[in-house]
Amino acid sequence: MAHVSTSAPVNHNLFHGIVEAARAVGRTLSTISETNEKIRQVEFLMSMSDEDLGKRGLERGDIVHHVFGGSDI
Repeated sequence: MAHVSTSAPVNHNLFHGIVEAARAVGRTLSTISETNEKIRQVEFLMSMSDEDLGKRGLERGDIVHHVFGGSDI
């Protein structure tokens, strides 16, 4: 008696590769988005007067470190 299979073999390695590529693209887009937000924060703070920065406890030279160093504004 002969057995016939009608399903095509699934290439799990190919599927895994596609999923990992999609995840990598997602991580990259997320990083770009977060970086753009930080750049907007730097631009906003740089546009402020020294007096207004002082009210926030900042000096102009500390803005980039403040924004990219993980501190909240």
